[in-house]
Amino acid sequence: METAILRNATLSEGMTAYVFHLPVDDLPTASGYWITDEPEMVFSAAYHPGVHPFSPGGQWRLVVYDPGSMKNRVDQVLQIT
Repeated sequence: METAILRNATLSEGMTAYVFHLPVDDLPTASGYWITDEPEMVFSAAYHPGVHPFSPGGQWRLVVYDPGSMKNRVDQVLQIT
């Protein structure tokens, strides 16, 4: 998962984050899955019109790793419908 625009430099417990799918041709090694804390990036075309719904559904494990502290900030299993 790649990092998109973050208003807050560090995602932490209790913060809302959004995961979305956006394949990017000029980043061929990117997974196409991004995380942001900017809702406009996901729920409008303000940043990019090609954002796709998150799929496939099911249980996903979301891990946000902080390389500075070498610890996971978030490690949670989510049900995506």
